[in-house]
Amino acid sequence: MVQAPAATAVRISDELLPLLISALGTPLMMNTPPLRVDVGVVWLLVNMEKANAVAALRPDMEALVTISNAAQVTGVTVFGRSDDQASAVHVRSFAPAQGVPEDPVCGSGNASVAAFLKHYDLIKQYGARYYGRQGMQVGRDGQVAVSVDGEKIKIGGYAVTCVEGTLRLK
Repeated sequence: MVQAPAATAVRISDELLPLLISALGTPLMMNTPPLRVDVGVVWLLVNMEKANAVAALRPDMEALVTISNAAQVTGVTVFGRSDDQASAVHVRSFAPAQGVPEDPVCGSGNASVAAFLKHYDLIKQYGARYYGRQGMQVGRDGQVAVSVDGEKIKIGGYAVTCVEGTLRLK
């Protein structure tokens, strides 16, 4: 497992909420308001509460670019409690402002979910060690192992090489 950089998490300004709602195309659960989480890569984090709400999202990519630029983040990561036996949470990370409409399995997004859970003191409900599942909606089902120990967040897992090559710069 790899230790993520120390996380900082802050609530986003209320002015950004309409942009975020527009981008996701759904009302937000405000029990745990969205956070701007920095783990070396900065994400807007949204707790959708349940995995089926995460799976059902059909976000507006142009609106995601707008909210990402306004909030000065890489993109938006959403998550919800899993309803399967393989993982604790389902995660989706959208970064169209960076040319990545949806990242199939995102390490920094999953580290940010752990920071979100820690910020709202929800880590006990998910466990200090859990699996995040991601990529089902883009045909690349994957898992990320997550470990939270005090201030330390670690992520890990296995990867499959999809492309190999050499790049020569002149």
